[in-house]
Amino acid sequence: MAGRSVEKRGVPRATAWLDTWRGHLEETTVEISQITTRYRSSLREIFCHTSAHVVPAASMSGLFLTLLAVLAGALGLWRLGVDPGWTSPFFVASGLFSRYQLWFAIAIVAQTSAFILNRWVANQVIDVPAIAAV
Repeated sequence: MAGRSVEKRGVPRATAWLDTWRGHLEETTVEISQITTRYRSSLREIFCHTSAHVVPAASMSGLFLTLLAVLAGALGLWRLGVDPGWTSPFFVASGLFSRYQLWFAIAIVAQTSAFILNRWVANQVIDVPAIAAV
């Protein structure tokens, strides 16, 4: 009798135990997916709800970051041209800001940020009467 499974209502005991756990896991999965859905919807409300003031400010910030990227790239090219003697001396002779790598890194970061910000602004629905009321 030790090697045989005992049947309960025509179903072997091992199968009944597995069915019990399977039902428990399905209930847990449903509860977790509902919690995840609630969590995502609450995050959407917090981060995706934009007021009328945010979209124009973000658009102007994207423009400013693009201009900053152009300026930093120009300074990086100027500093890079100083070493072979192609340009006049750079206005920062020593220190961290005298490195062309820093200026190029600032340009890359600023342009990437401007691109992401401008793409976000393009996807926003702008309520014109709300902006005009401000």
